[in-house]
This record gives sequence, structure tokens and C-alpha cells, in this order.
Amino acid sequence: FVDFRDRAMFMQAWSSYGVQWPVINNYLGIRPEVPHRALYVVADVPDSWPGLSVSRLRVGGGTMAASASRAGKKYTTTATAPAGWTLTLGHTLPAGATVAAVTLDGTPVSWTFRDTTRGREVYVTTTTGASHTVVVRVA
Repeated sequence: FVDFRDRAMFMQAWSSYGVQWPVINNYLGIRPEVPHRALYVVADVPDSWPGLSVSRLRVGGGTMAASASRAGKKYTTTATAPAGWTLTLGHTLPAGATVAAVTLDGTPVSWTFRDTTRGREVYVTTTTGASHTVVVRVA
């Protein structure tokens, strides 16, 4: 038996990556563009999951947190990140879904959508520095 640092191997070092990458990139839809100080959080919660979250995720020189959930026809995404960034926040809906309402921090807002291979991404743009929540309701 030797010290763990002397016997570790690359398979052990990368094993958590195989779980973290799909959750962060695919399900929470977190895509930082650090040079442009832009952060995208457009979640895609699987049908059988009630929700998921991450906290203390390093982005640039700081950390962020994000969570996403779905309950019936209500899709919720929340993100908190250091001040000074542009935040695109939203949720991915089933392809062709009809949006009934979108709110940002409880206030109705104008929104944008884009049809992708993930489905219909509905999102709003705001700034970071405070926790923001987008709720998308479908018809």
C-alpha cells in the first residue's frame, strides 16, 4: 500500500467527468463564454426527473449556481452568478410546444425561442449579480 497520490491513475481522475459533463452541459445547459462575459443557462430536464441543480461551479474567476425543474406544464430555471455578465436564462420545451407565459423573477417579460435538436429553447436575457428565475408555462 502506498499513498493515494502515488497510485492514482487517469481513469480515476476522469471518472466523475463522465457524470458531471452531461449534467452541467446537457441537462442544465450551462455554457459560459468567459471572454465575452456571457453566461447561458438553458436547461433541459429529462421527462422522468423532477429537477436538478449545481452550486459552487467555477466560471471565470468566480462561481455560480443553477437549478432547473419541471412540474406539469411549468418549467423553472434559476441561476446566480457574479455581477458583470450577460445572462441568457431559460428552459427547453418539447419540440413545437406552445408557450402560454414567461416570467422573470415573477414579472411577465418578452422572450425569444429557438428550435434546436434539444427541442424548443425559450429564454430571456438579463444581467448577473443577483439570483434570477425564469418560469415558462406551456399551453
